[in-house]
Amino acid sequence: ITDNDALPTIYFRNASANSTESDNTFEIIADLNTPSGRTVTCGYAVNTDSTTASGSGVDYSFTNGTFSFSEGIVADTVTLTIVDDELYENDERVYINLTTDTTNVDYGVTTSFYYTIENGEDPPTIAFIASSAVVSEGDIAVNIPVVLNKVSGLDASADYTVTGGTATGGGEDYDLADGTLTISAGSDTIYINIDMTDDYDVETVENIILELSNPSAATLGVMSQIDITVSDNDDPPADFTLGDVTTLGDVIV
Repeated sequence: ITDNDALPTIYFRNASANSTESDNTFEIIADLNTPSGRTVTCGYAVNTDSTTASGSGVDYSFTNGTFSFSEGIVADTVTLTIVDDELYENDERVYINLTTDTTNVDYGVTTSFYYTIENGEDPPTIAFIASSAVVSEGDIAVNIPVVLNKVSGLDASADYTVTGGTATGGGEDYDLADGTLTISAGSDTIYINIDMTDDYDVETVENIILELSNPSAATLGVMSQIDITVSDNDDPPADFTLGDVTTLGDVIV
C-alpha cells in the first residue's frame, strides 16, 4: 500500500518572544500541523549572522540540536537559557532557524524564531571620585579620576567644563580645554588630564572648578563637580640687610 498522504509541516509556534534577563529560561516550541505515522525530525540552530547576543553563557546558553516527534506527537520543545549579567546594555536578540537536516517533514510558514533579551538594569552613575582635591603647581600633570558606580555594557560619556575658580587657564596657571570623556564598556574609570604651569611667582592659593554635564548611557552622580585647590610651590624672597637698608621679603624698611 503506497502512502499518498502529504508530509506534515513543521514550524515554530511563535515567531518571537521577549523578556528581561531576570527570566532565566524560555521553552521554544516546534509544532507539526498534523500527527504523523512515522518518526519526524528536524534540526535547529542559532543563526549567528543575525544574533546580537553572545552565547556560551555570556548572554545566553543554547545548544543546536534536533526536534524529534514520535508517531502521533505534534509538539516538541527546546530550552533557551538567559544569563543575567547585571550589565546596563542594549536589548539583544537570539535568532534560531530550522535547518535542512529533516526526516519525513516539510517546512511550515514559521521557520525562524527570535528571542529579545531586554535590558533590565539601571544605567550607571558617572561622577568625580571626590568633591575636592588639592594639587600643586609643581605637579606639572594632574590626573582627575572620573568613575562609574558599576561597570557597564555600553560606552558611557559626559562633557566636562571649567565653570569657575580663581586660577587662570590658557597656560597661565593651567591648561585644560573643555571636552568630552568616554568610559569604554567593561571599564569604570577615566582621567581628566590637567597641565599645570610651574611659574616663579609667589601667589595665593587658587582653585579650579570643574563640572560634568550631558551624560550619555549614564546619569550624573552626586559628585558631578570638583573644586581643585592649586597651592603655590614658590618661597617668598628672603629677608636681608644691605648697608642701612633692610628688606622683609619684598618690602623695604
